[in-house]
Amino acid sequence: MPHAAASWLTLPQEEALFALAYSSATILLLRLDALTGLVHTSELKQDSIMPKFLSGIATAFRGRNTEAYVAMSLVIHNYDSDTYLFALCREGNLRVWSCNKTQCVAVTDAATENRVVSQGAQGHVLRKALGNDDELYLGTFLKFGTGCEFSILKPVQDNGMFKFIRLCTLYAPDVSTLLMLFFLYILL
Repeated sequence: MPHAAASWLTLPQEEALFALAYSSATILLLRLDALTGLVHTSELKQDSIMPKFLSGIATAFRGRNTEAYVAMSLVIHNYDSDTYLFALCREGNLRVWSCNKTQCVAVTDAATENRVVSQGAQGHVLRKALGNDDELYLGTFLKFGTGCEFSILKPVQDNGMFKFIRLCTLYAPDVSTLLMLFFLYILL
């Protein structure tokens, strides 16, 4: 049963994309051609930007613990001629997948400090917003055992590679304090 999802409609191709995240650390990507009705599916399950033919060797060395790689929140956005899936994972990493190539093209640590992930009911959340110039901004909410963190990241492409500019970060010992700080930040 999927626990996170995202969707996107590409125009003028009229192709609908649906991404479904499962607790097995697999993301199912469905492509629906609105003109023909054909559906194509792909599984996104690489935990690194390593080529697929080497992934079996890496898994053998690392072991098969995939719980940290489970996508908790998903966002889809189009850049130039490719559509990208941004996945905020349980361990706090933000993974970027090319939907056209079905490969992980970038990984960055969304947390500013290495913290222990909380196993509570409130999980990590990823949201997107577009600026006045149609630039993408990503908001991350990370829940840890000792508190939580809210950040605004701006993904930029530099020579075909994704980099993330951290615009701001707020820390709080618990969720209610963080929400209060966030609303004060917006009001000021």
